[in-house]
Amino acid sequence: MSKREDGELAFPCQYPRESSGMLLRDYFAARALSSLITGRTWGHVDKSVLFETWAKSAYGLADAMLAERNSANPHEGLIAALAEMLDQHENGIVGINKPCADRARAALAAAGAA
Repeated sequence: MSKREDGELAFPCQYPRESSGMLLRDYFAARALSSLITGRTWGHVDKSVLFETWAKSAYGLADAMLAERNSANPHEGLIAALAEMLDQHENGIVGINKPCADRARAALAAAGAA
């Protein structure tokens, strides 16, 4: 991915530094990941598979958010990511609490993507 596709710096400085800092893609992924894991129970799942799934989902959402920012057709990337996450939830891959899943379904229906 090019630097532009990764997004610019999440927290740019007004003066030069040795380190360039966190990219916007990484920031978006970190925020998405915190939502994915909040309130989850571990149960009897293979944690390495669960962690990999969460990481892929978080970066998938981050990529959708970046695509949304650069899109000529607003909301297309985010709608696709939301639909994919709901599909993963319904197939037991990713856990989403019921109120969030319900809001996501309503948003997809309103967008005509349900």
